[in-house]
Amino acid sequence: MVSSDRYCAMLENFFQPQLGEIFNDEHGADNVCFQQDGTTAHTSRHSLSLLREMFPGHVVSLRCDIGWPPLLPDLNPCDFFLWGYLKGKD
Repeated sequence: MVSSDRYCAMLENFFQPQLGEIFNDEHGADNVCFQQDGTTAHTSRHSLSLLREMFPGHVVSLRCDIGWPPLLPDLNPCDFFLWGYLKGKD
């Protein structure tokens, strides 16, 4: 199970440096949105404040800048296809 502290450490120590390598300048990620689900570790005050710093105005999540669209199959293809398919395999 991932705690809020562990999630924030992953964001700071792994994700943010990787993002910096992809977008070489500080303004390269301005048009990038970050989408996550509503897991407690993802929606803690600490993790949301960290994500808001990384993606100002572009965080798609519960209780954040852009509300989580729970019933859009084009944003959640695994929820509508893959998991049902895998469960049906014997």
